[in-house]
Amino acid sequence: MCTNGLSIGNTFFSHRQIHKATWTSPDGGTSNEIDYICISSQWRLSLHDVQTFRGADVGSDNNLVIARIDLRLKKTKTVTSVRPFTTEKLKDPDVANSFRMDGSNRFAPLQHATDFTEQWKLFQDSIKDSATNTIGRRCGSQKKCWITDNSWLLIDKRKSVKIIRDQMIVEETWQYKDEEYQTVDKEVKKELQNDKRKWLDEKGAETEEAASRNDMRMADAIQNCQRSHWCSRNY
Repeated sequence: MCTNGLSIGNTFFSHRQIHKATWTSPDGGTSNEIDYICISSQWRLSLHDVQTFRGADVGSDNNLVIARIDLRLKKTKTVTSVRPFTTEKLKDPDVANSFRMDGSNRFAPLQHATDFTEQWKLFQDSIKDSATNTIGRRCGSQKKCWITDNSWLLIDKRKSVKIIRDQMIVEETWQYKDEEYQTVDKEVKKELQNDKRKWLDEKGAETEEAASRNDMRMADAIQNCQRSHWCSRNY
């Protein structure tokens, strides 16, 4: 039992002897507990009760042993391997026009497709390819959409400097690289502060515009978005 990491569930719970005995002699004068339910010690707390079920008609001198187990399964997280497009760039008229022109040039193969499924697949591929070439994909999650491309480049630079610095710490020649890392780190934090301030100003202007149109639902949605991003951690 100990070698396999098992525990006997019958001994965890206090019951009357009539509910613990698993075998009764043919003359009905002797009863013993000889049948057990074993459970892995890892799941021992999931076992809520173990007792015999004397009313089961099983045609045997052994009673049925039942257990009540409560398992809480962990919800698996769906991992998105493909990052979303930076659709906020389409607010720039020049970027939007480039996306429109690039997409229109890719619709020519749709004329030669005869099947509707094939047309839809070609249409999807055309839109995705056009978006990849013109606006690109987001570097971070949705809550990090306020970070500009220049700041992402600085973050990548800081990561590379940190890797070199950590290696030089092992070699005890890290003084100058540590100063370089601190300099890049200050630049990253300064750029992130500017990015978030600019993003919040833009959202504030969008909120005022929505309120001027009496679109309070949109104004509340933008404010909630501002609050969630304001509480998010910087790098």
